Amino acid sequence: MRKFIIIITSFIFFAAVNSLYINARDSKGNDYEKGKAIYKNKCQFCHGIMGDGKGPASEPLLGHPEDFTDSKFWKDDVPKKI
Repeated sequence: MRKFIIIITSFIFFAAVNSLYINARDSKGNDYEKGKAIYKNKCQFCHGIMGDGKGPASEPLLGHPEDFTDSKFWKDDVPKKI
């Protein structure tokens, strides 16, 4: 239980710090770079570097994060999934 609380607290702290970083960042750049920065700062912690749903915060979650590397994810209405 203690490990779970530490992980959740770390996740909340990480998310708060990263949201401040994104808001303070210059909005210049192309869409690819903006999307890459958003994924790195908002999604990577749970979905992992490769997008396979095996990030450091994915273990304690009740529902496992989506695996973006699985072709089944991309077949149906992706905007609703994201």
